[in-house]
Amino acid sequence: MTLLELPEPASPMLSSARAPDDGEALAVRFEAFGGISRLARLWCDLEARSAPPFFLSWIWIGAWLETVRATPLVLAVYARESCVGLGLVVPGSRSLFGLRRRALILHEVGDAAKDVSMIEDNGFLAARGYERAVAGAALRFLGANAPGRIVASGVDDRVAEEARLAGWCSRVVASRPCPYRMLDPELGDDLAQLSRNARSQIARSMRLYEVDGPLTVTPSSSLAEAHRRFDAMGRLHQQRWVAAGKPGAFAFPAFKEFHRRVLAAGFSTGSADVLRIAAGSSEVGYLYNFFYRDEVYAYQNGFAFGDDQRLKPGLVSHLLAFAHYRRLGARRYRFLAGDSRYKRTLSTGSYDLHWLVLGRDDWMHRAESLARHLRSRLRSRHDRRTS
Repeated sequence: MTLLELPEPASPMLSSARAPDDGEALAVRFEAFGGISRLARLWCDLEARSAPPFFLSWIWIGAWLETVRATPLVLAVYARESCVGLGLVVPGSRSLFGLRRRALILHEVGDAAKDVSMIEDNGFLAARGYERAVAGAALRFLGANAPGRIVASGVDDRVAEEARLAGWCSRVVASRPCPYRMLDPELGDDLAQLSRNARSQIARSMRLYEVDGPLTVTPSSSLAEAHRRFDAMGRLHQQRWVAAGKPGAFAFPAFKEFHRRVLAAGFSTGSADVLRIAAGSSEVGYLYNFFYRDEVYAYQNGFAFGDDQRLKPGLVSHLLAFAHYRRLGARRYRFLAGDSRYKRTLSTGSYDLHWLVLGRDDWMHRAESLARHLRSRLRSRHDRRTS
């Protein structure tokens, strides 16, 4: 069966996953894409009945579709003719030992230059109370109807477990911690909650900054200003990464195009903005954050690093942002995936995300596993000989 032979919308598959209220089986099917406008209505209707992360909001998904110009397969899950689950998979391929294998890619296109925005908290948009049932039904449906592999980037433990229960064999490409900080006002002063060493460094840095004037954190006054700040942040970001011998996210045109769309869609509701942190009139840095359903996503930043190592622009900026978002009613401040020292310093908890390639337990999967194991052993031997 080729990707063009996937089931038509009129032929739903009944899944064994059960709805949480009365045990009714869920119906899963692929539906015609029909264009972004049509999908937007369907997605936003379900989003209003769901509790998704920002990365599954239409702000993100719509901007992604407009930027990559993909034609995804729309996987829809129904309970009593009501749509309770959605996911978008893009037909593509993945390389293994120089060979291309067919794959369906969840909310990405499989092109590193276009997937540079790095979706996290990935999965299936699901109505409240149906999250686990939708994930299980969708993954079982894909197991029965999708040829090749499933590539699922940035999914949590729940999705990974549902994939296992659906009979998929998972290859974990990477697992990364996602630190966060709870913004409970009852916890008291943010600085006082840190370790003694962190308190000392940040307090000293704040005193040094305040020589130039009071420290402030200000949201953008208009979308045009948000775009100007985004560009300024990009320059600071690139200076840091290029100096380290790396390209930096802003080197990719798709990254800048995508986030201009995110800002355009999310600024008016306060869901996307670029905060400016300053000491008097002196620039300290910028935080490009998402604020969605009482959670903050610290997505990108750019800081004015100088020669004085006592200045800690990142730590100071995030600390000021905690108070800013707490006043707006935020419950949690997410630092997103990555094990950075500043995240460990400022966080109060963490969870894991996984980058998975899902395959069937067949001879081809076993051959791939054996080849990967042999390659790993050969590399280990080579490293021991050359060390």
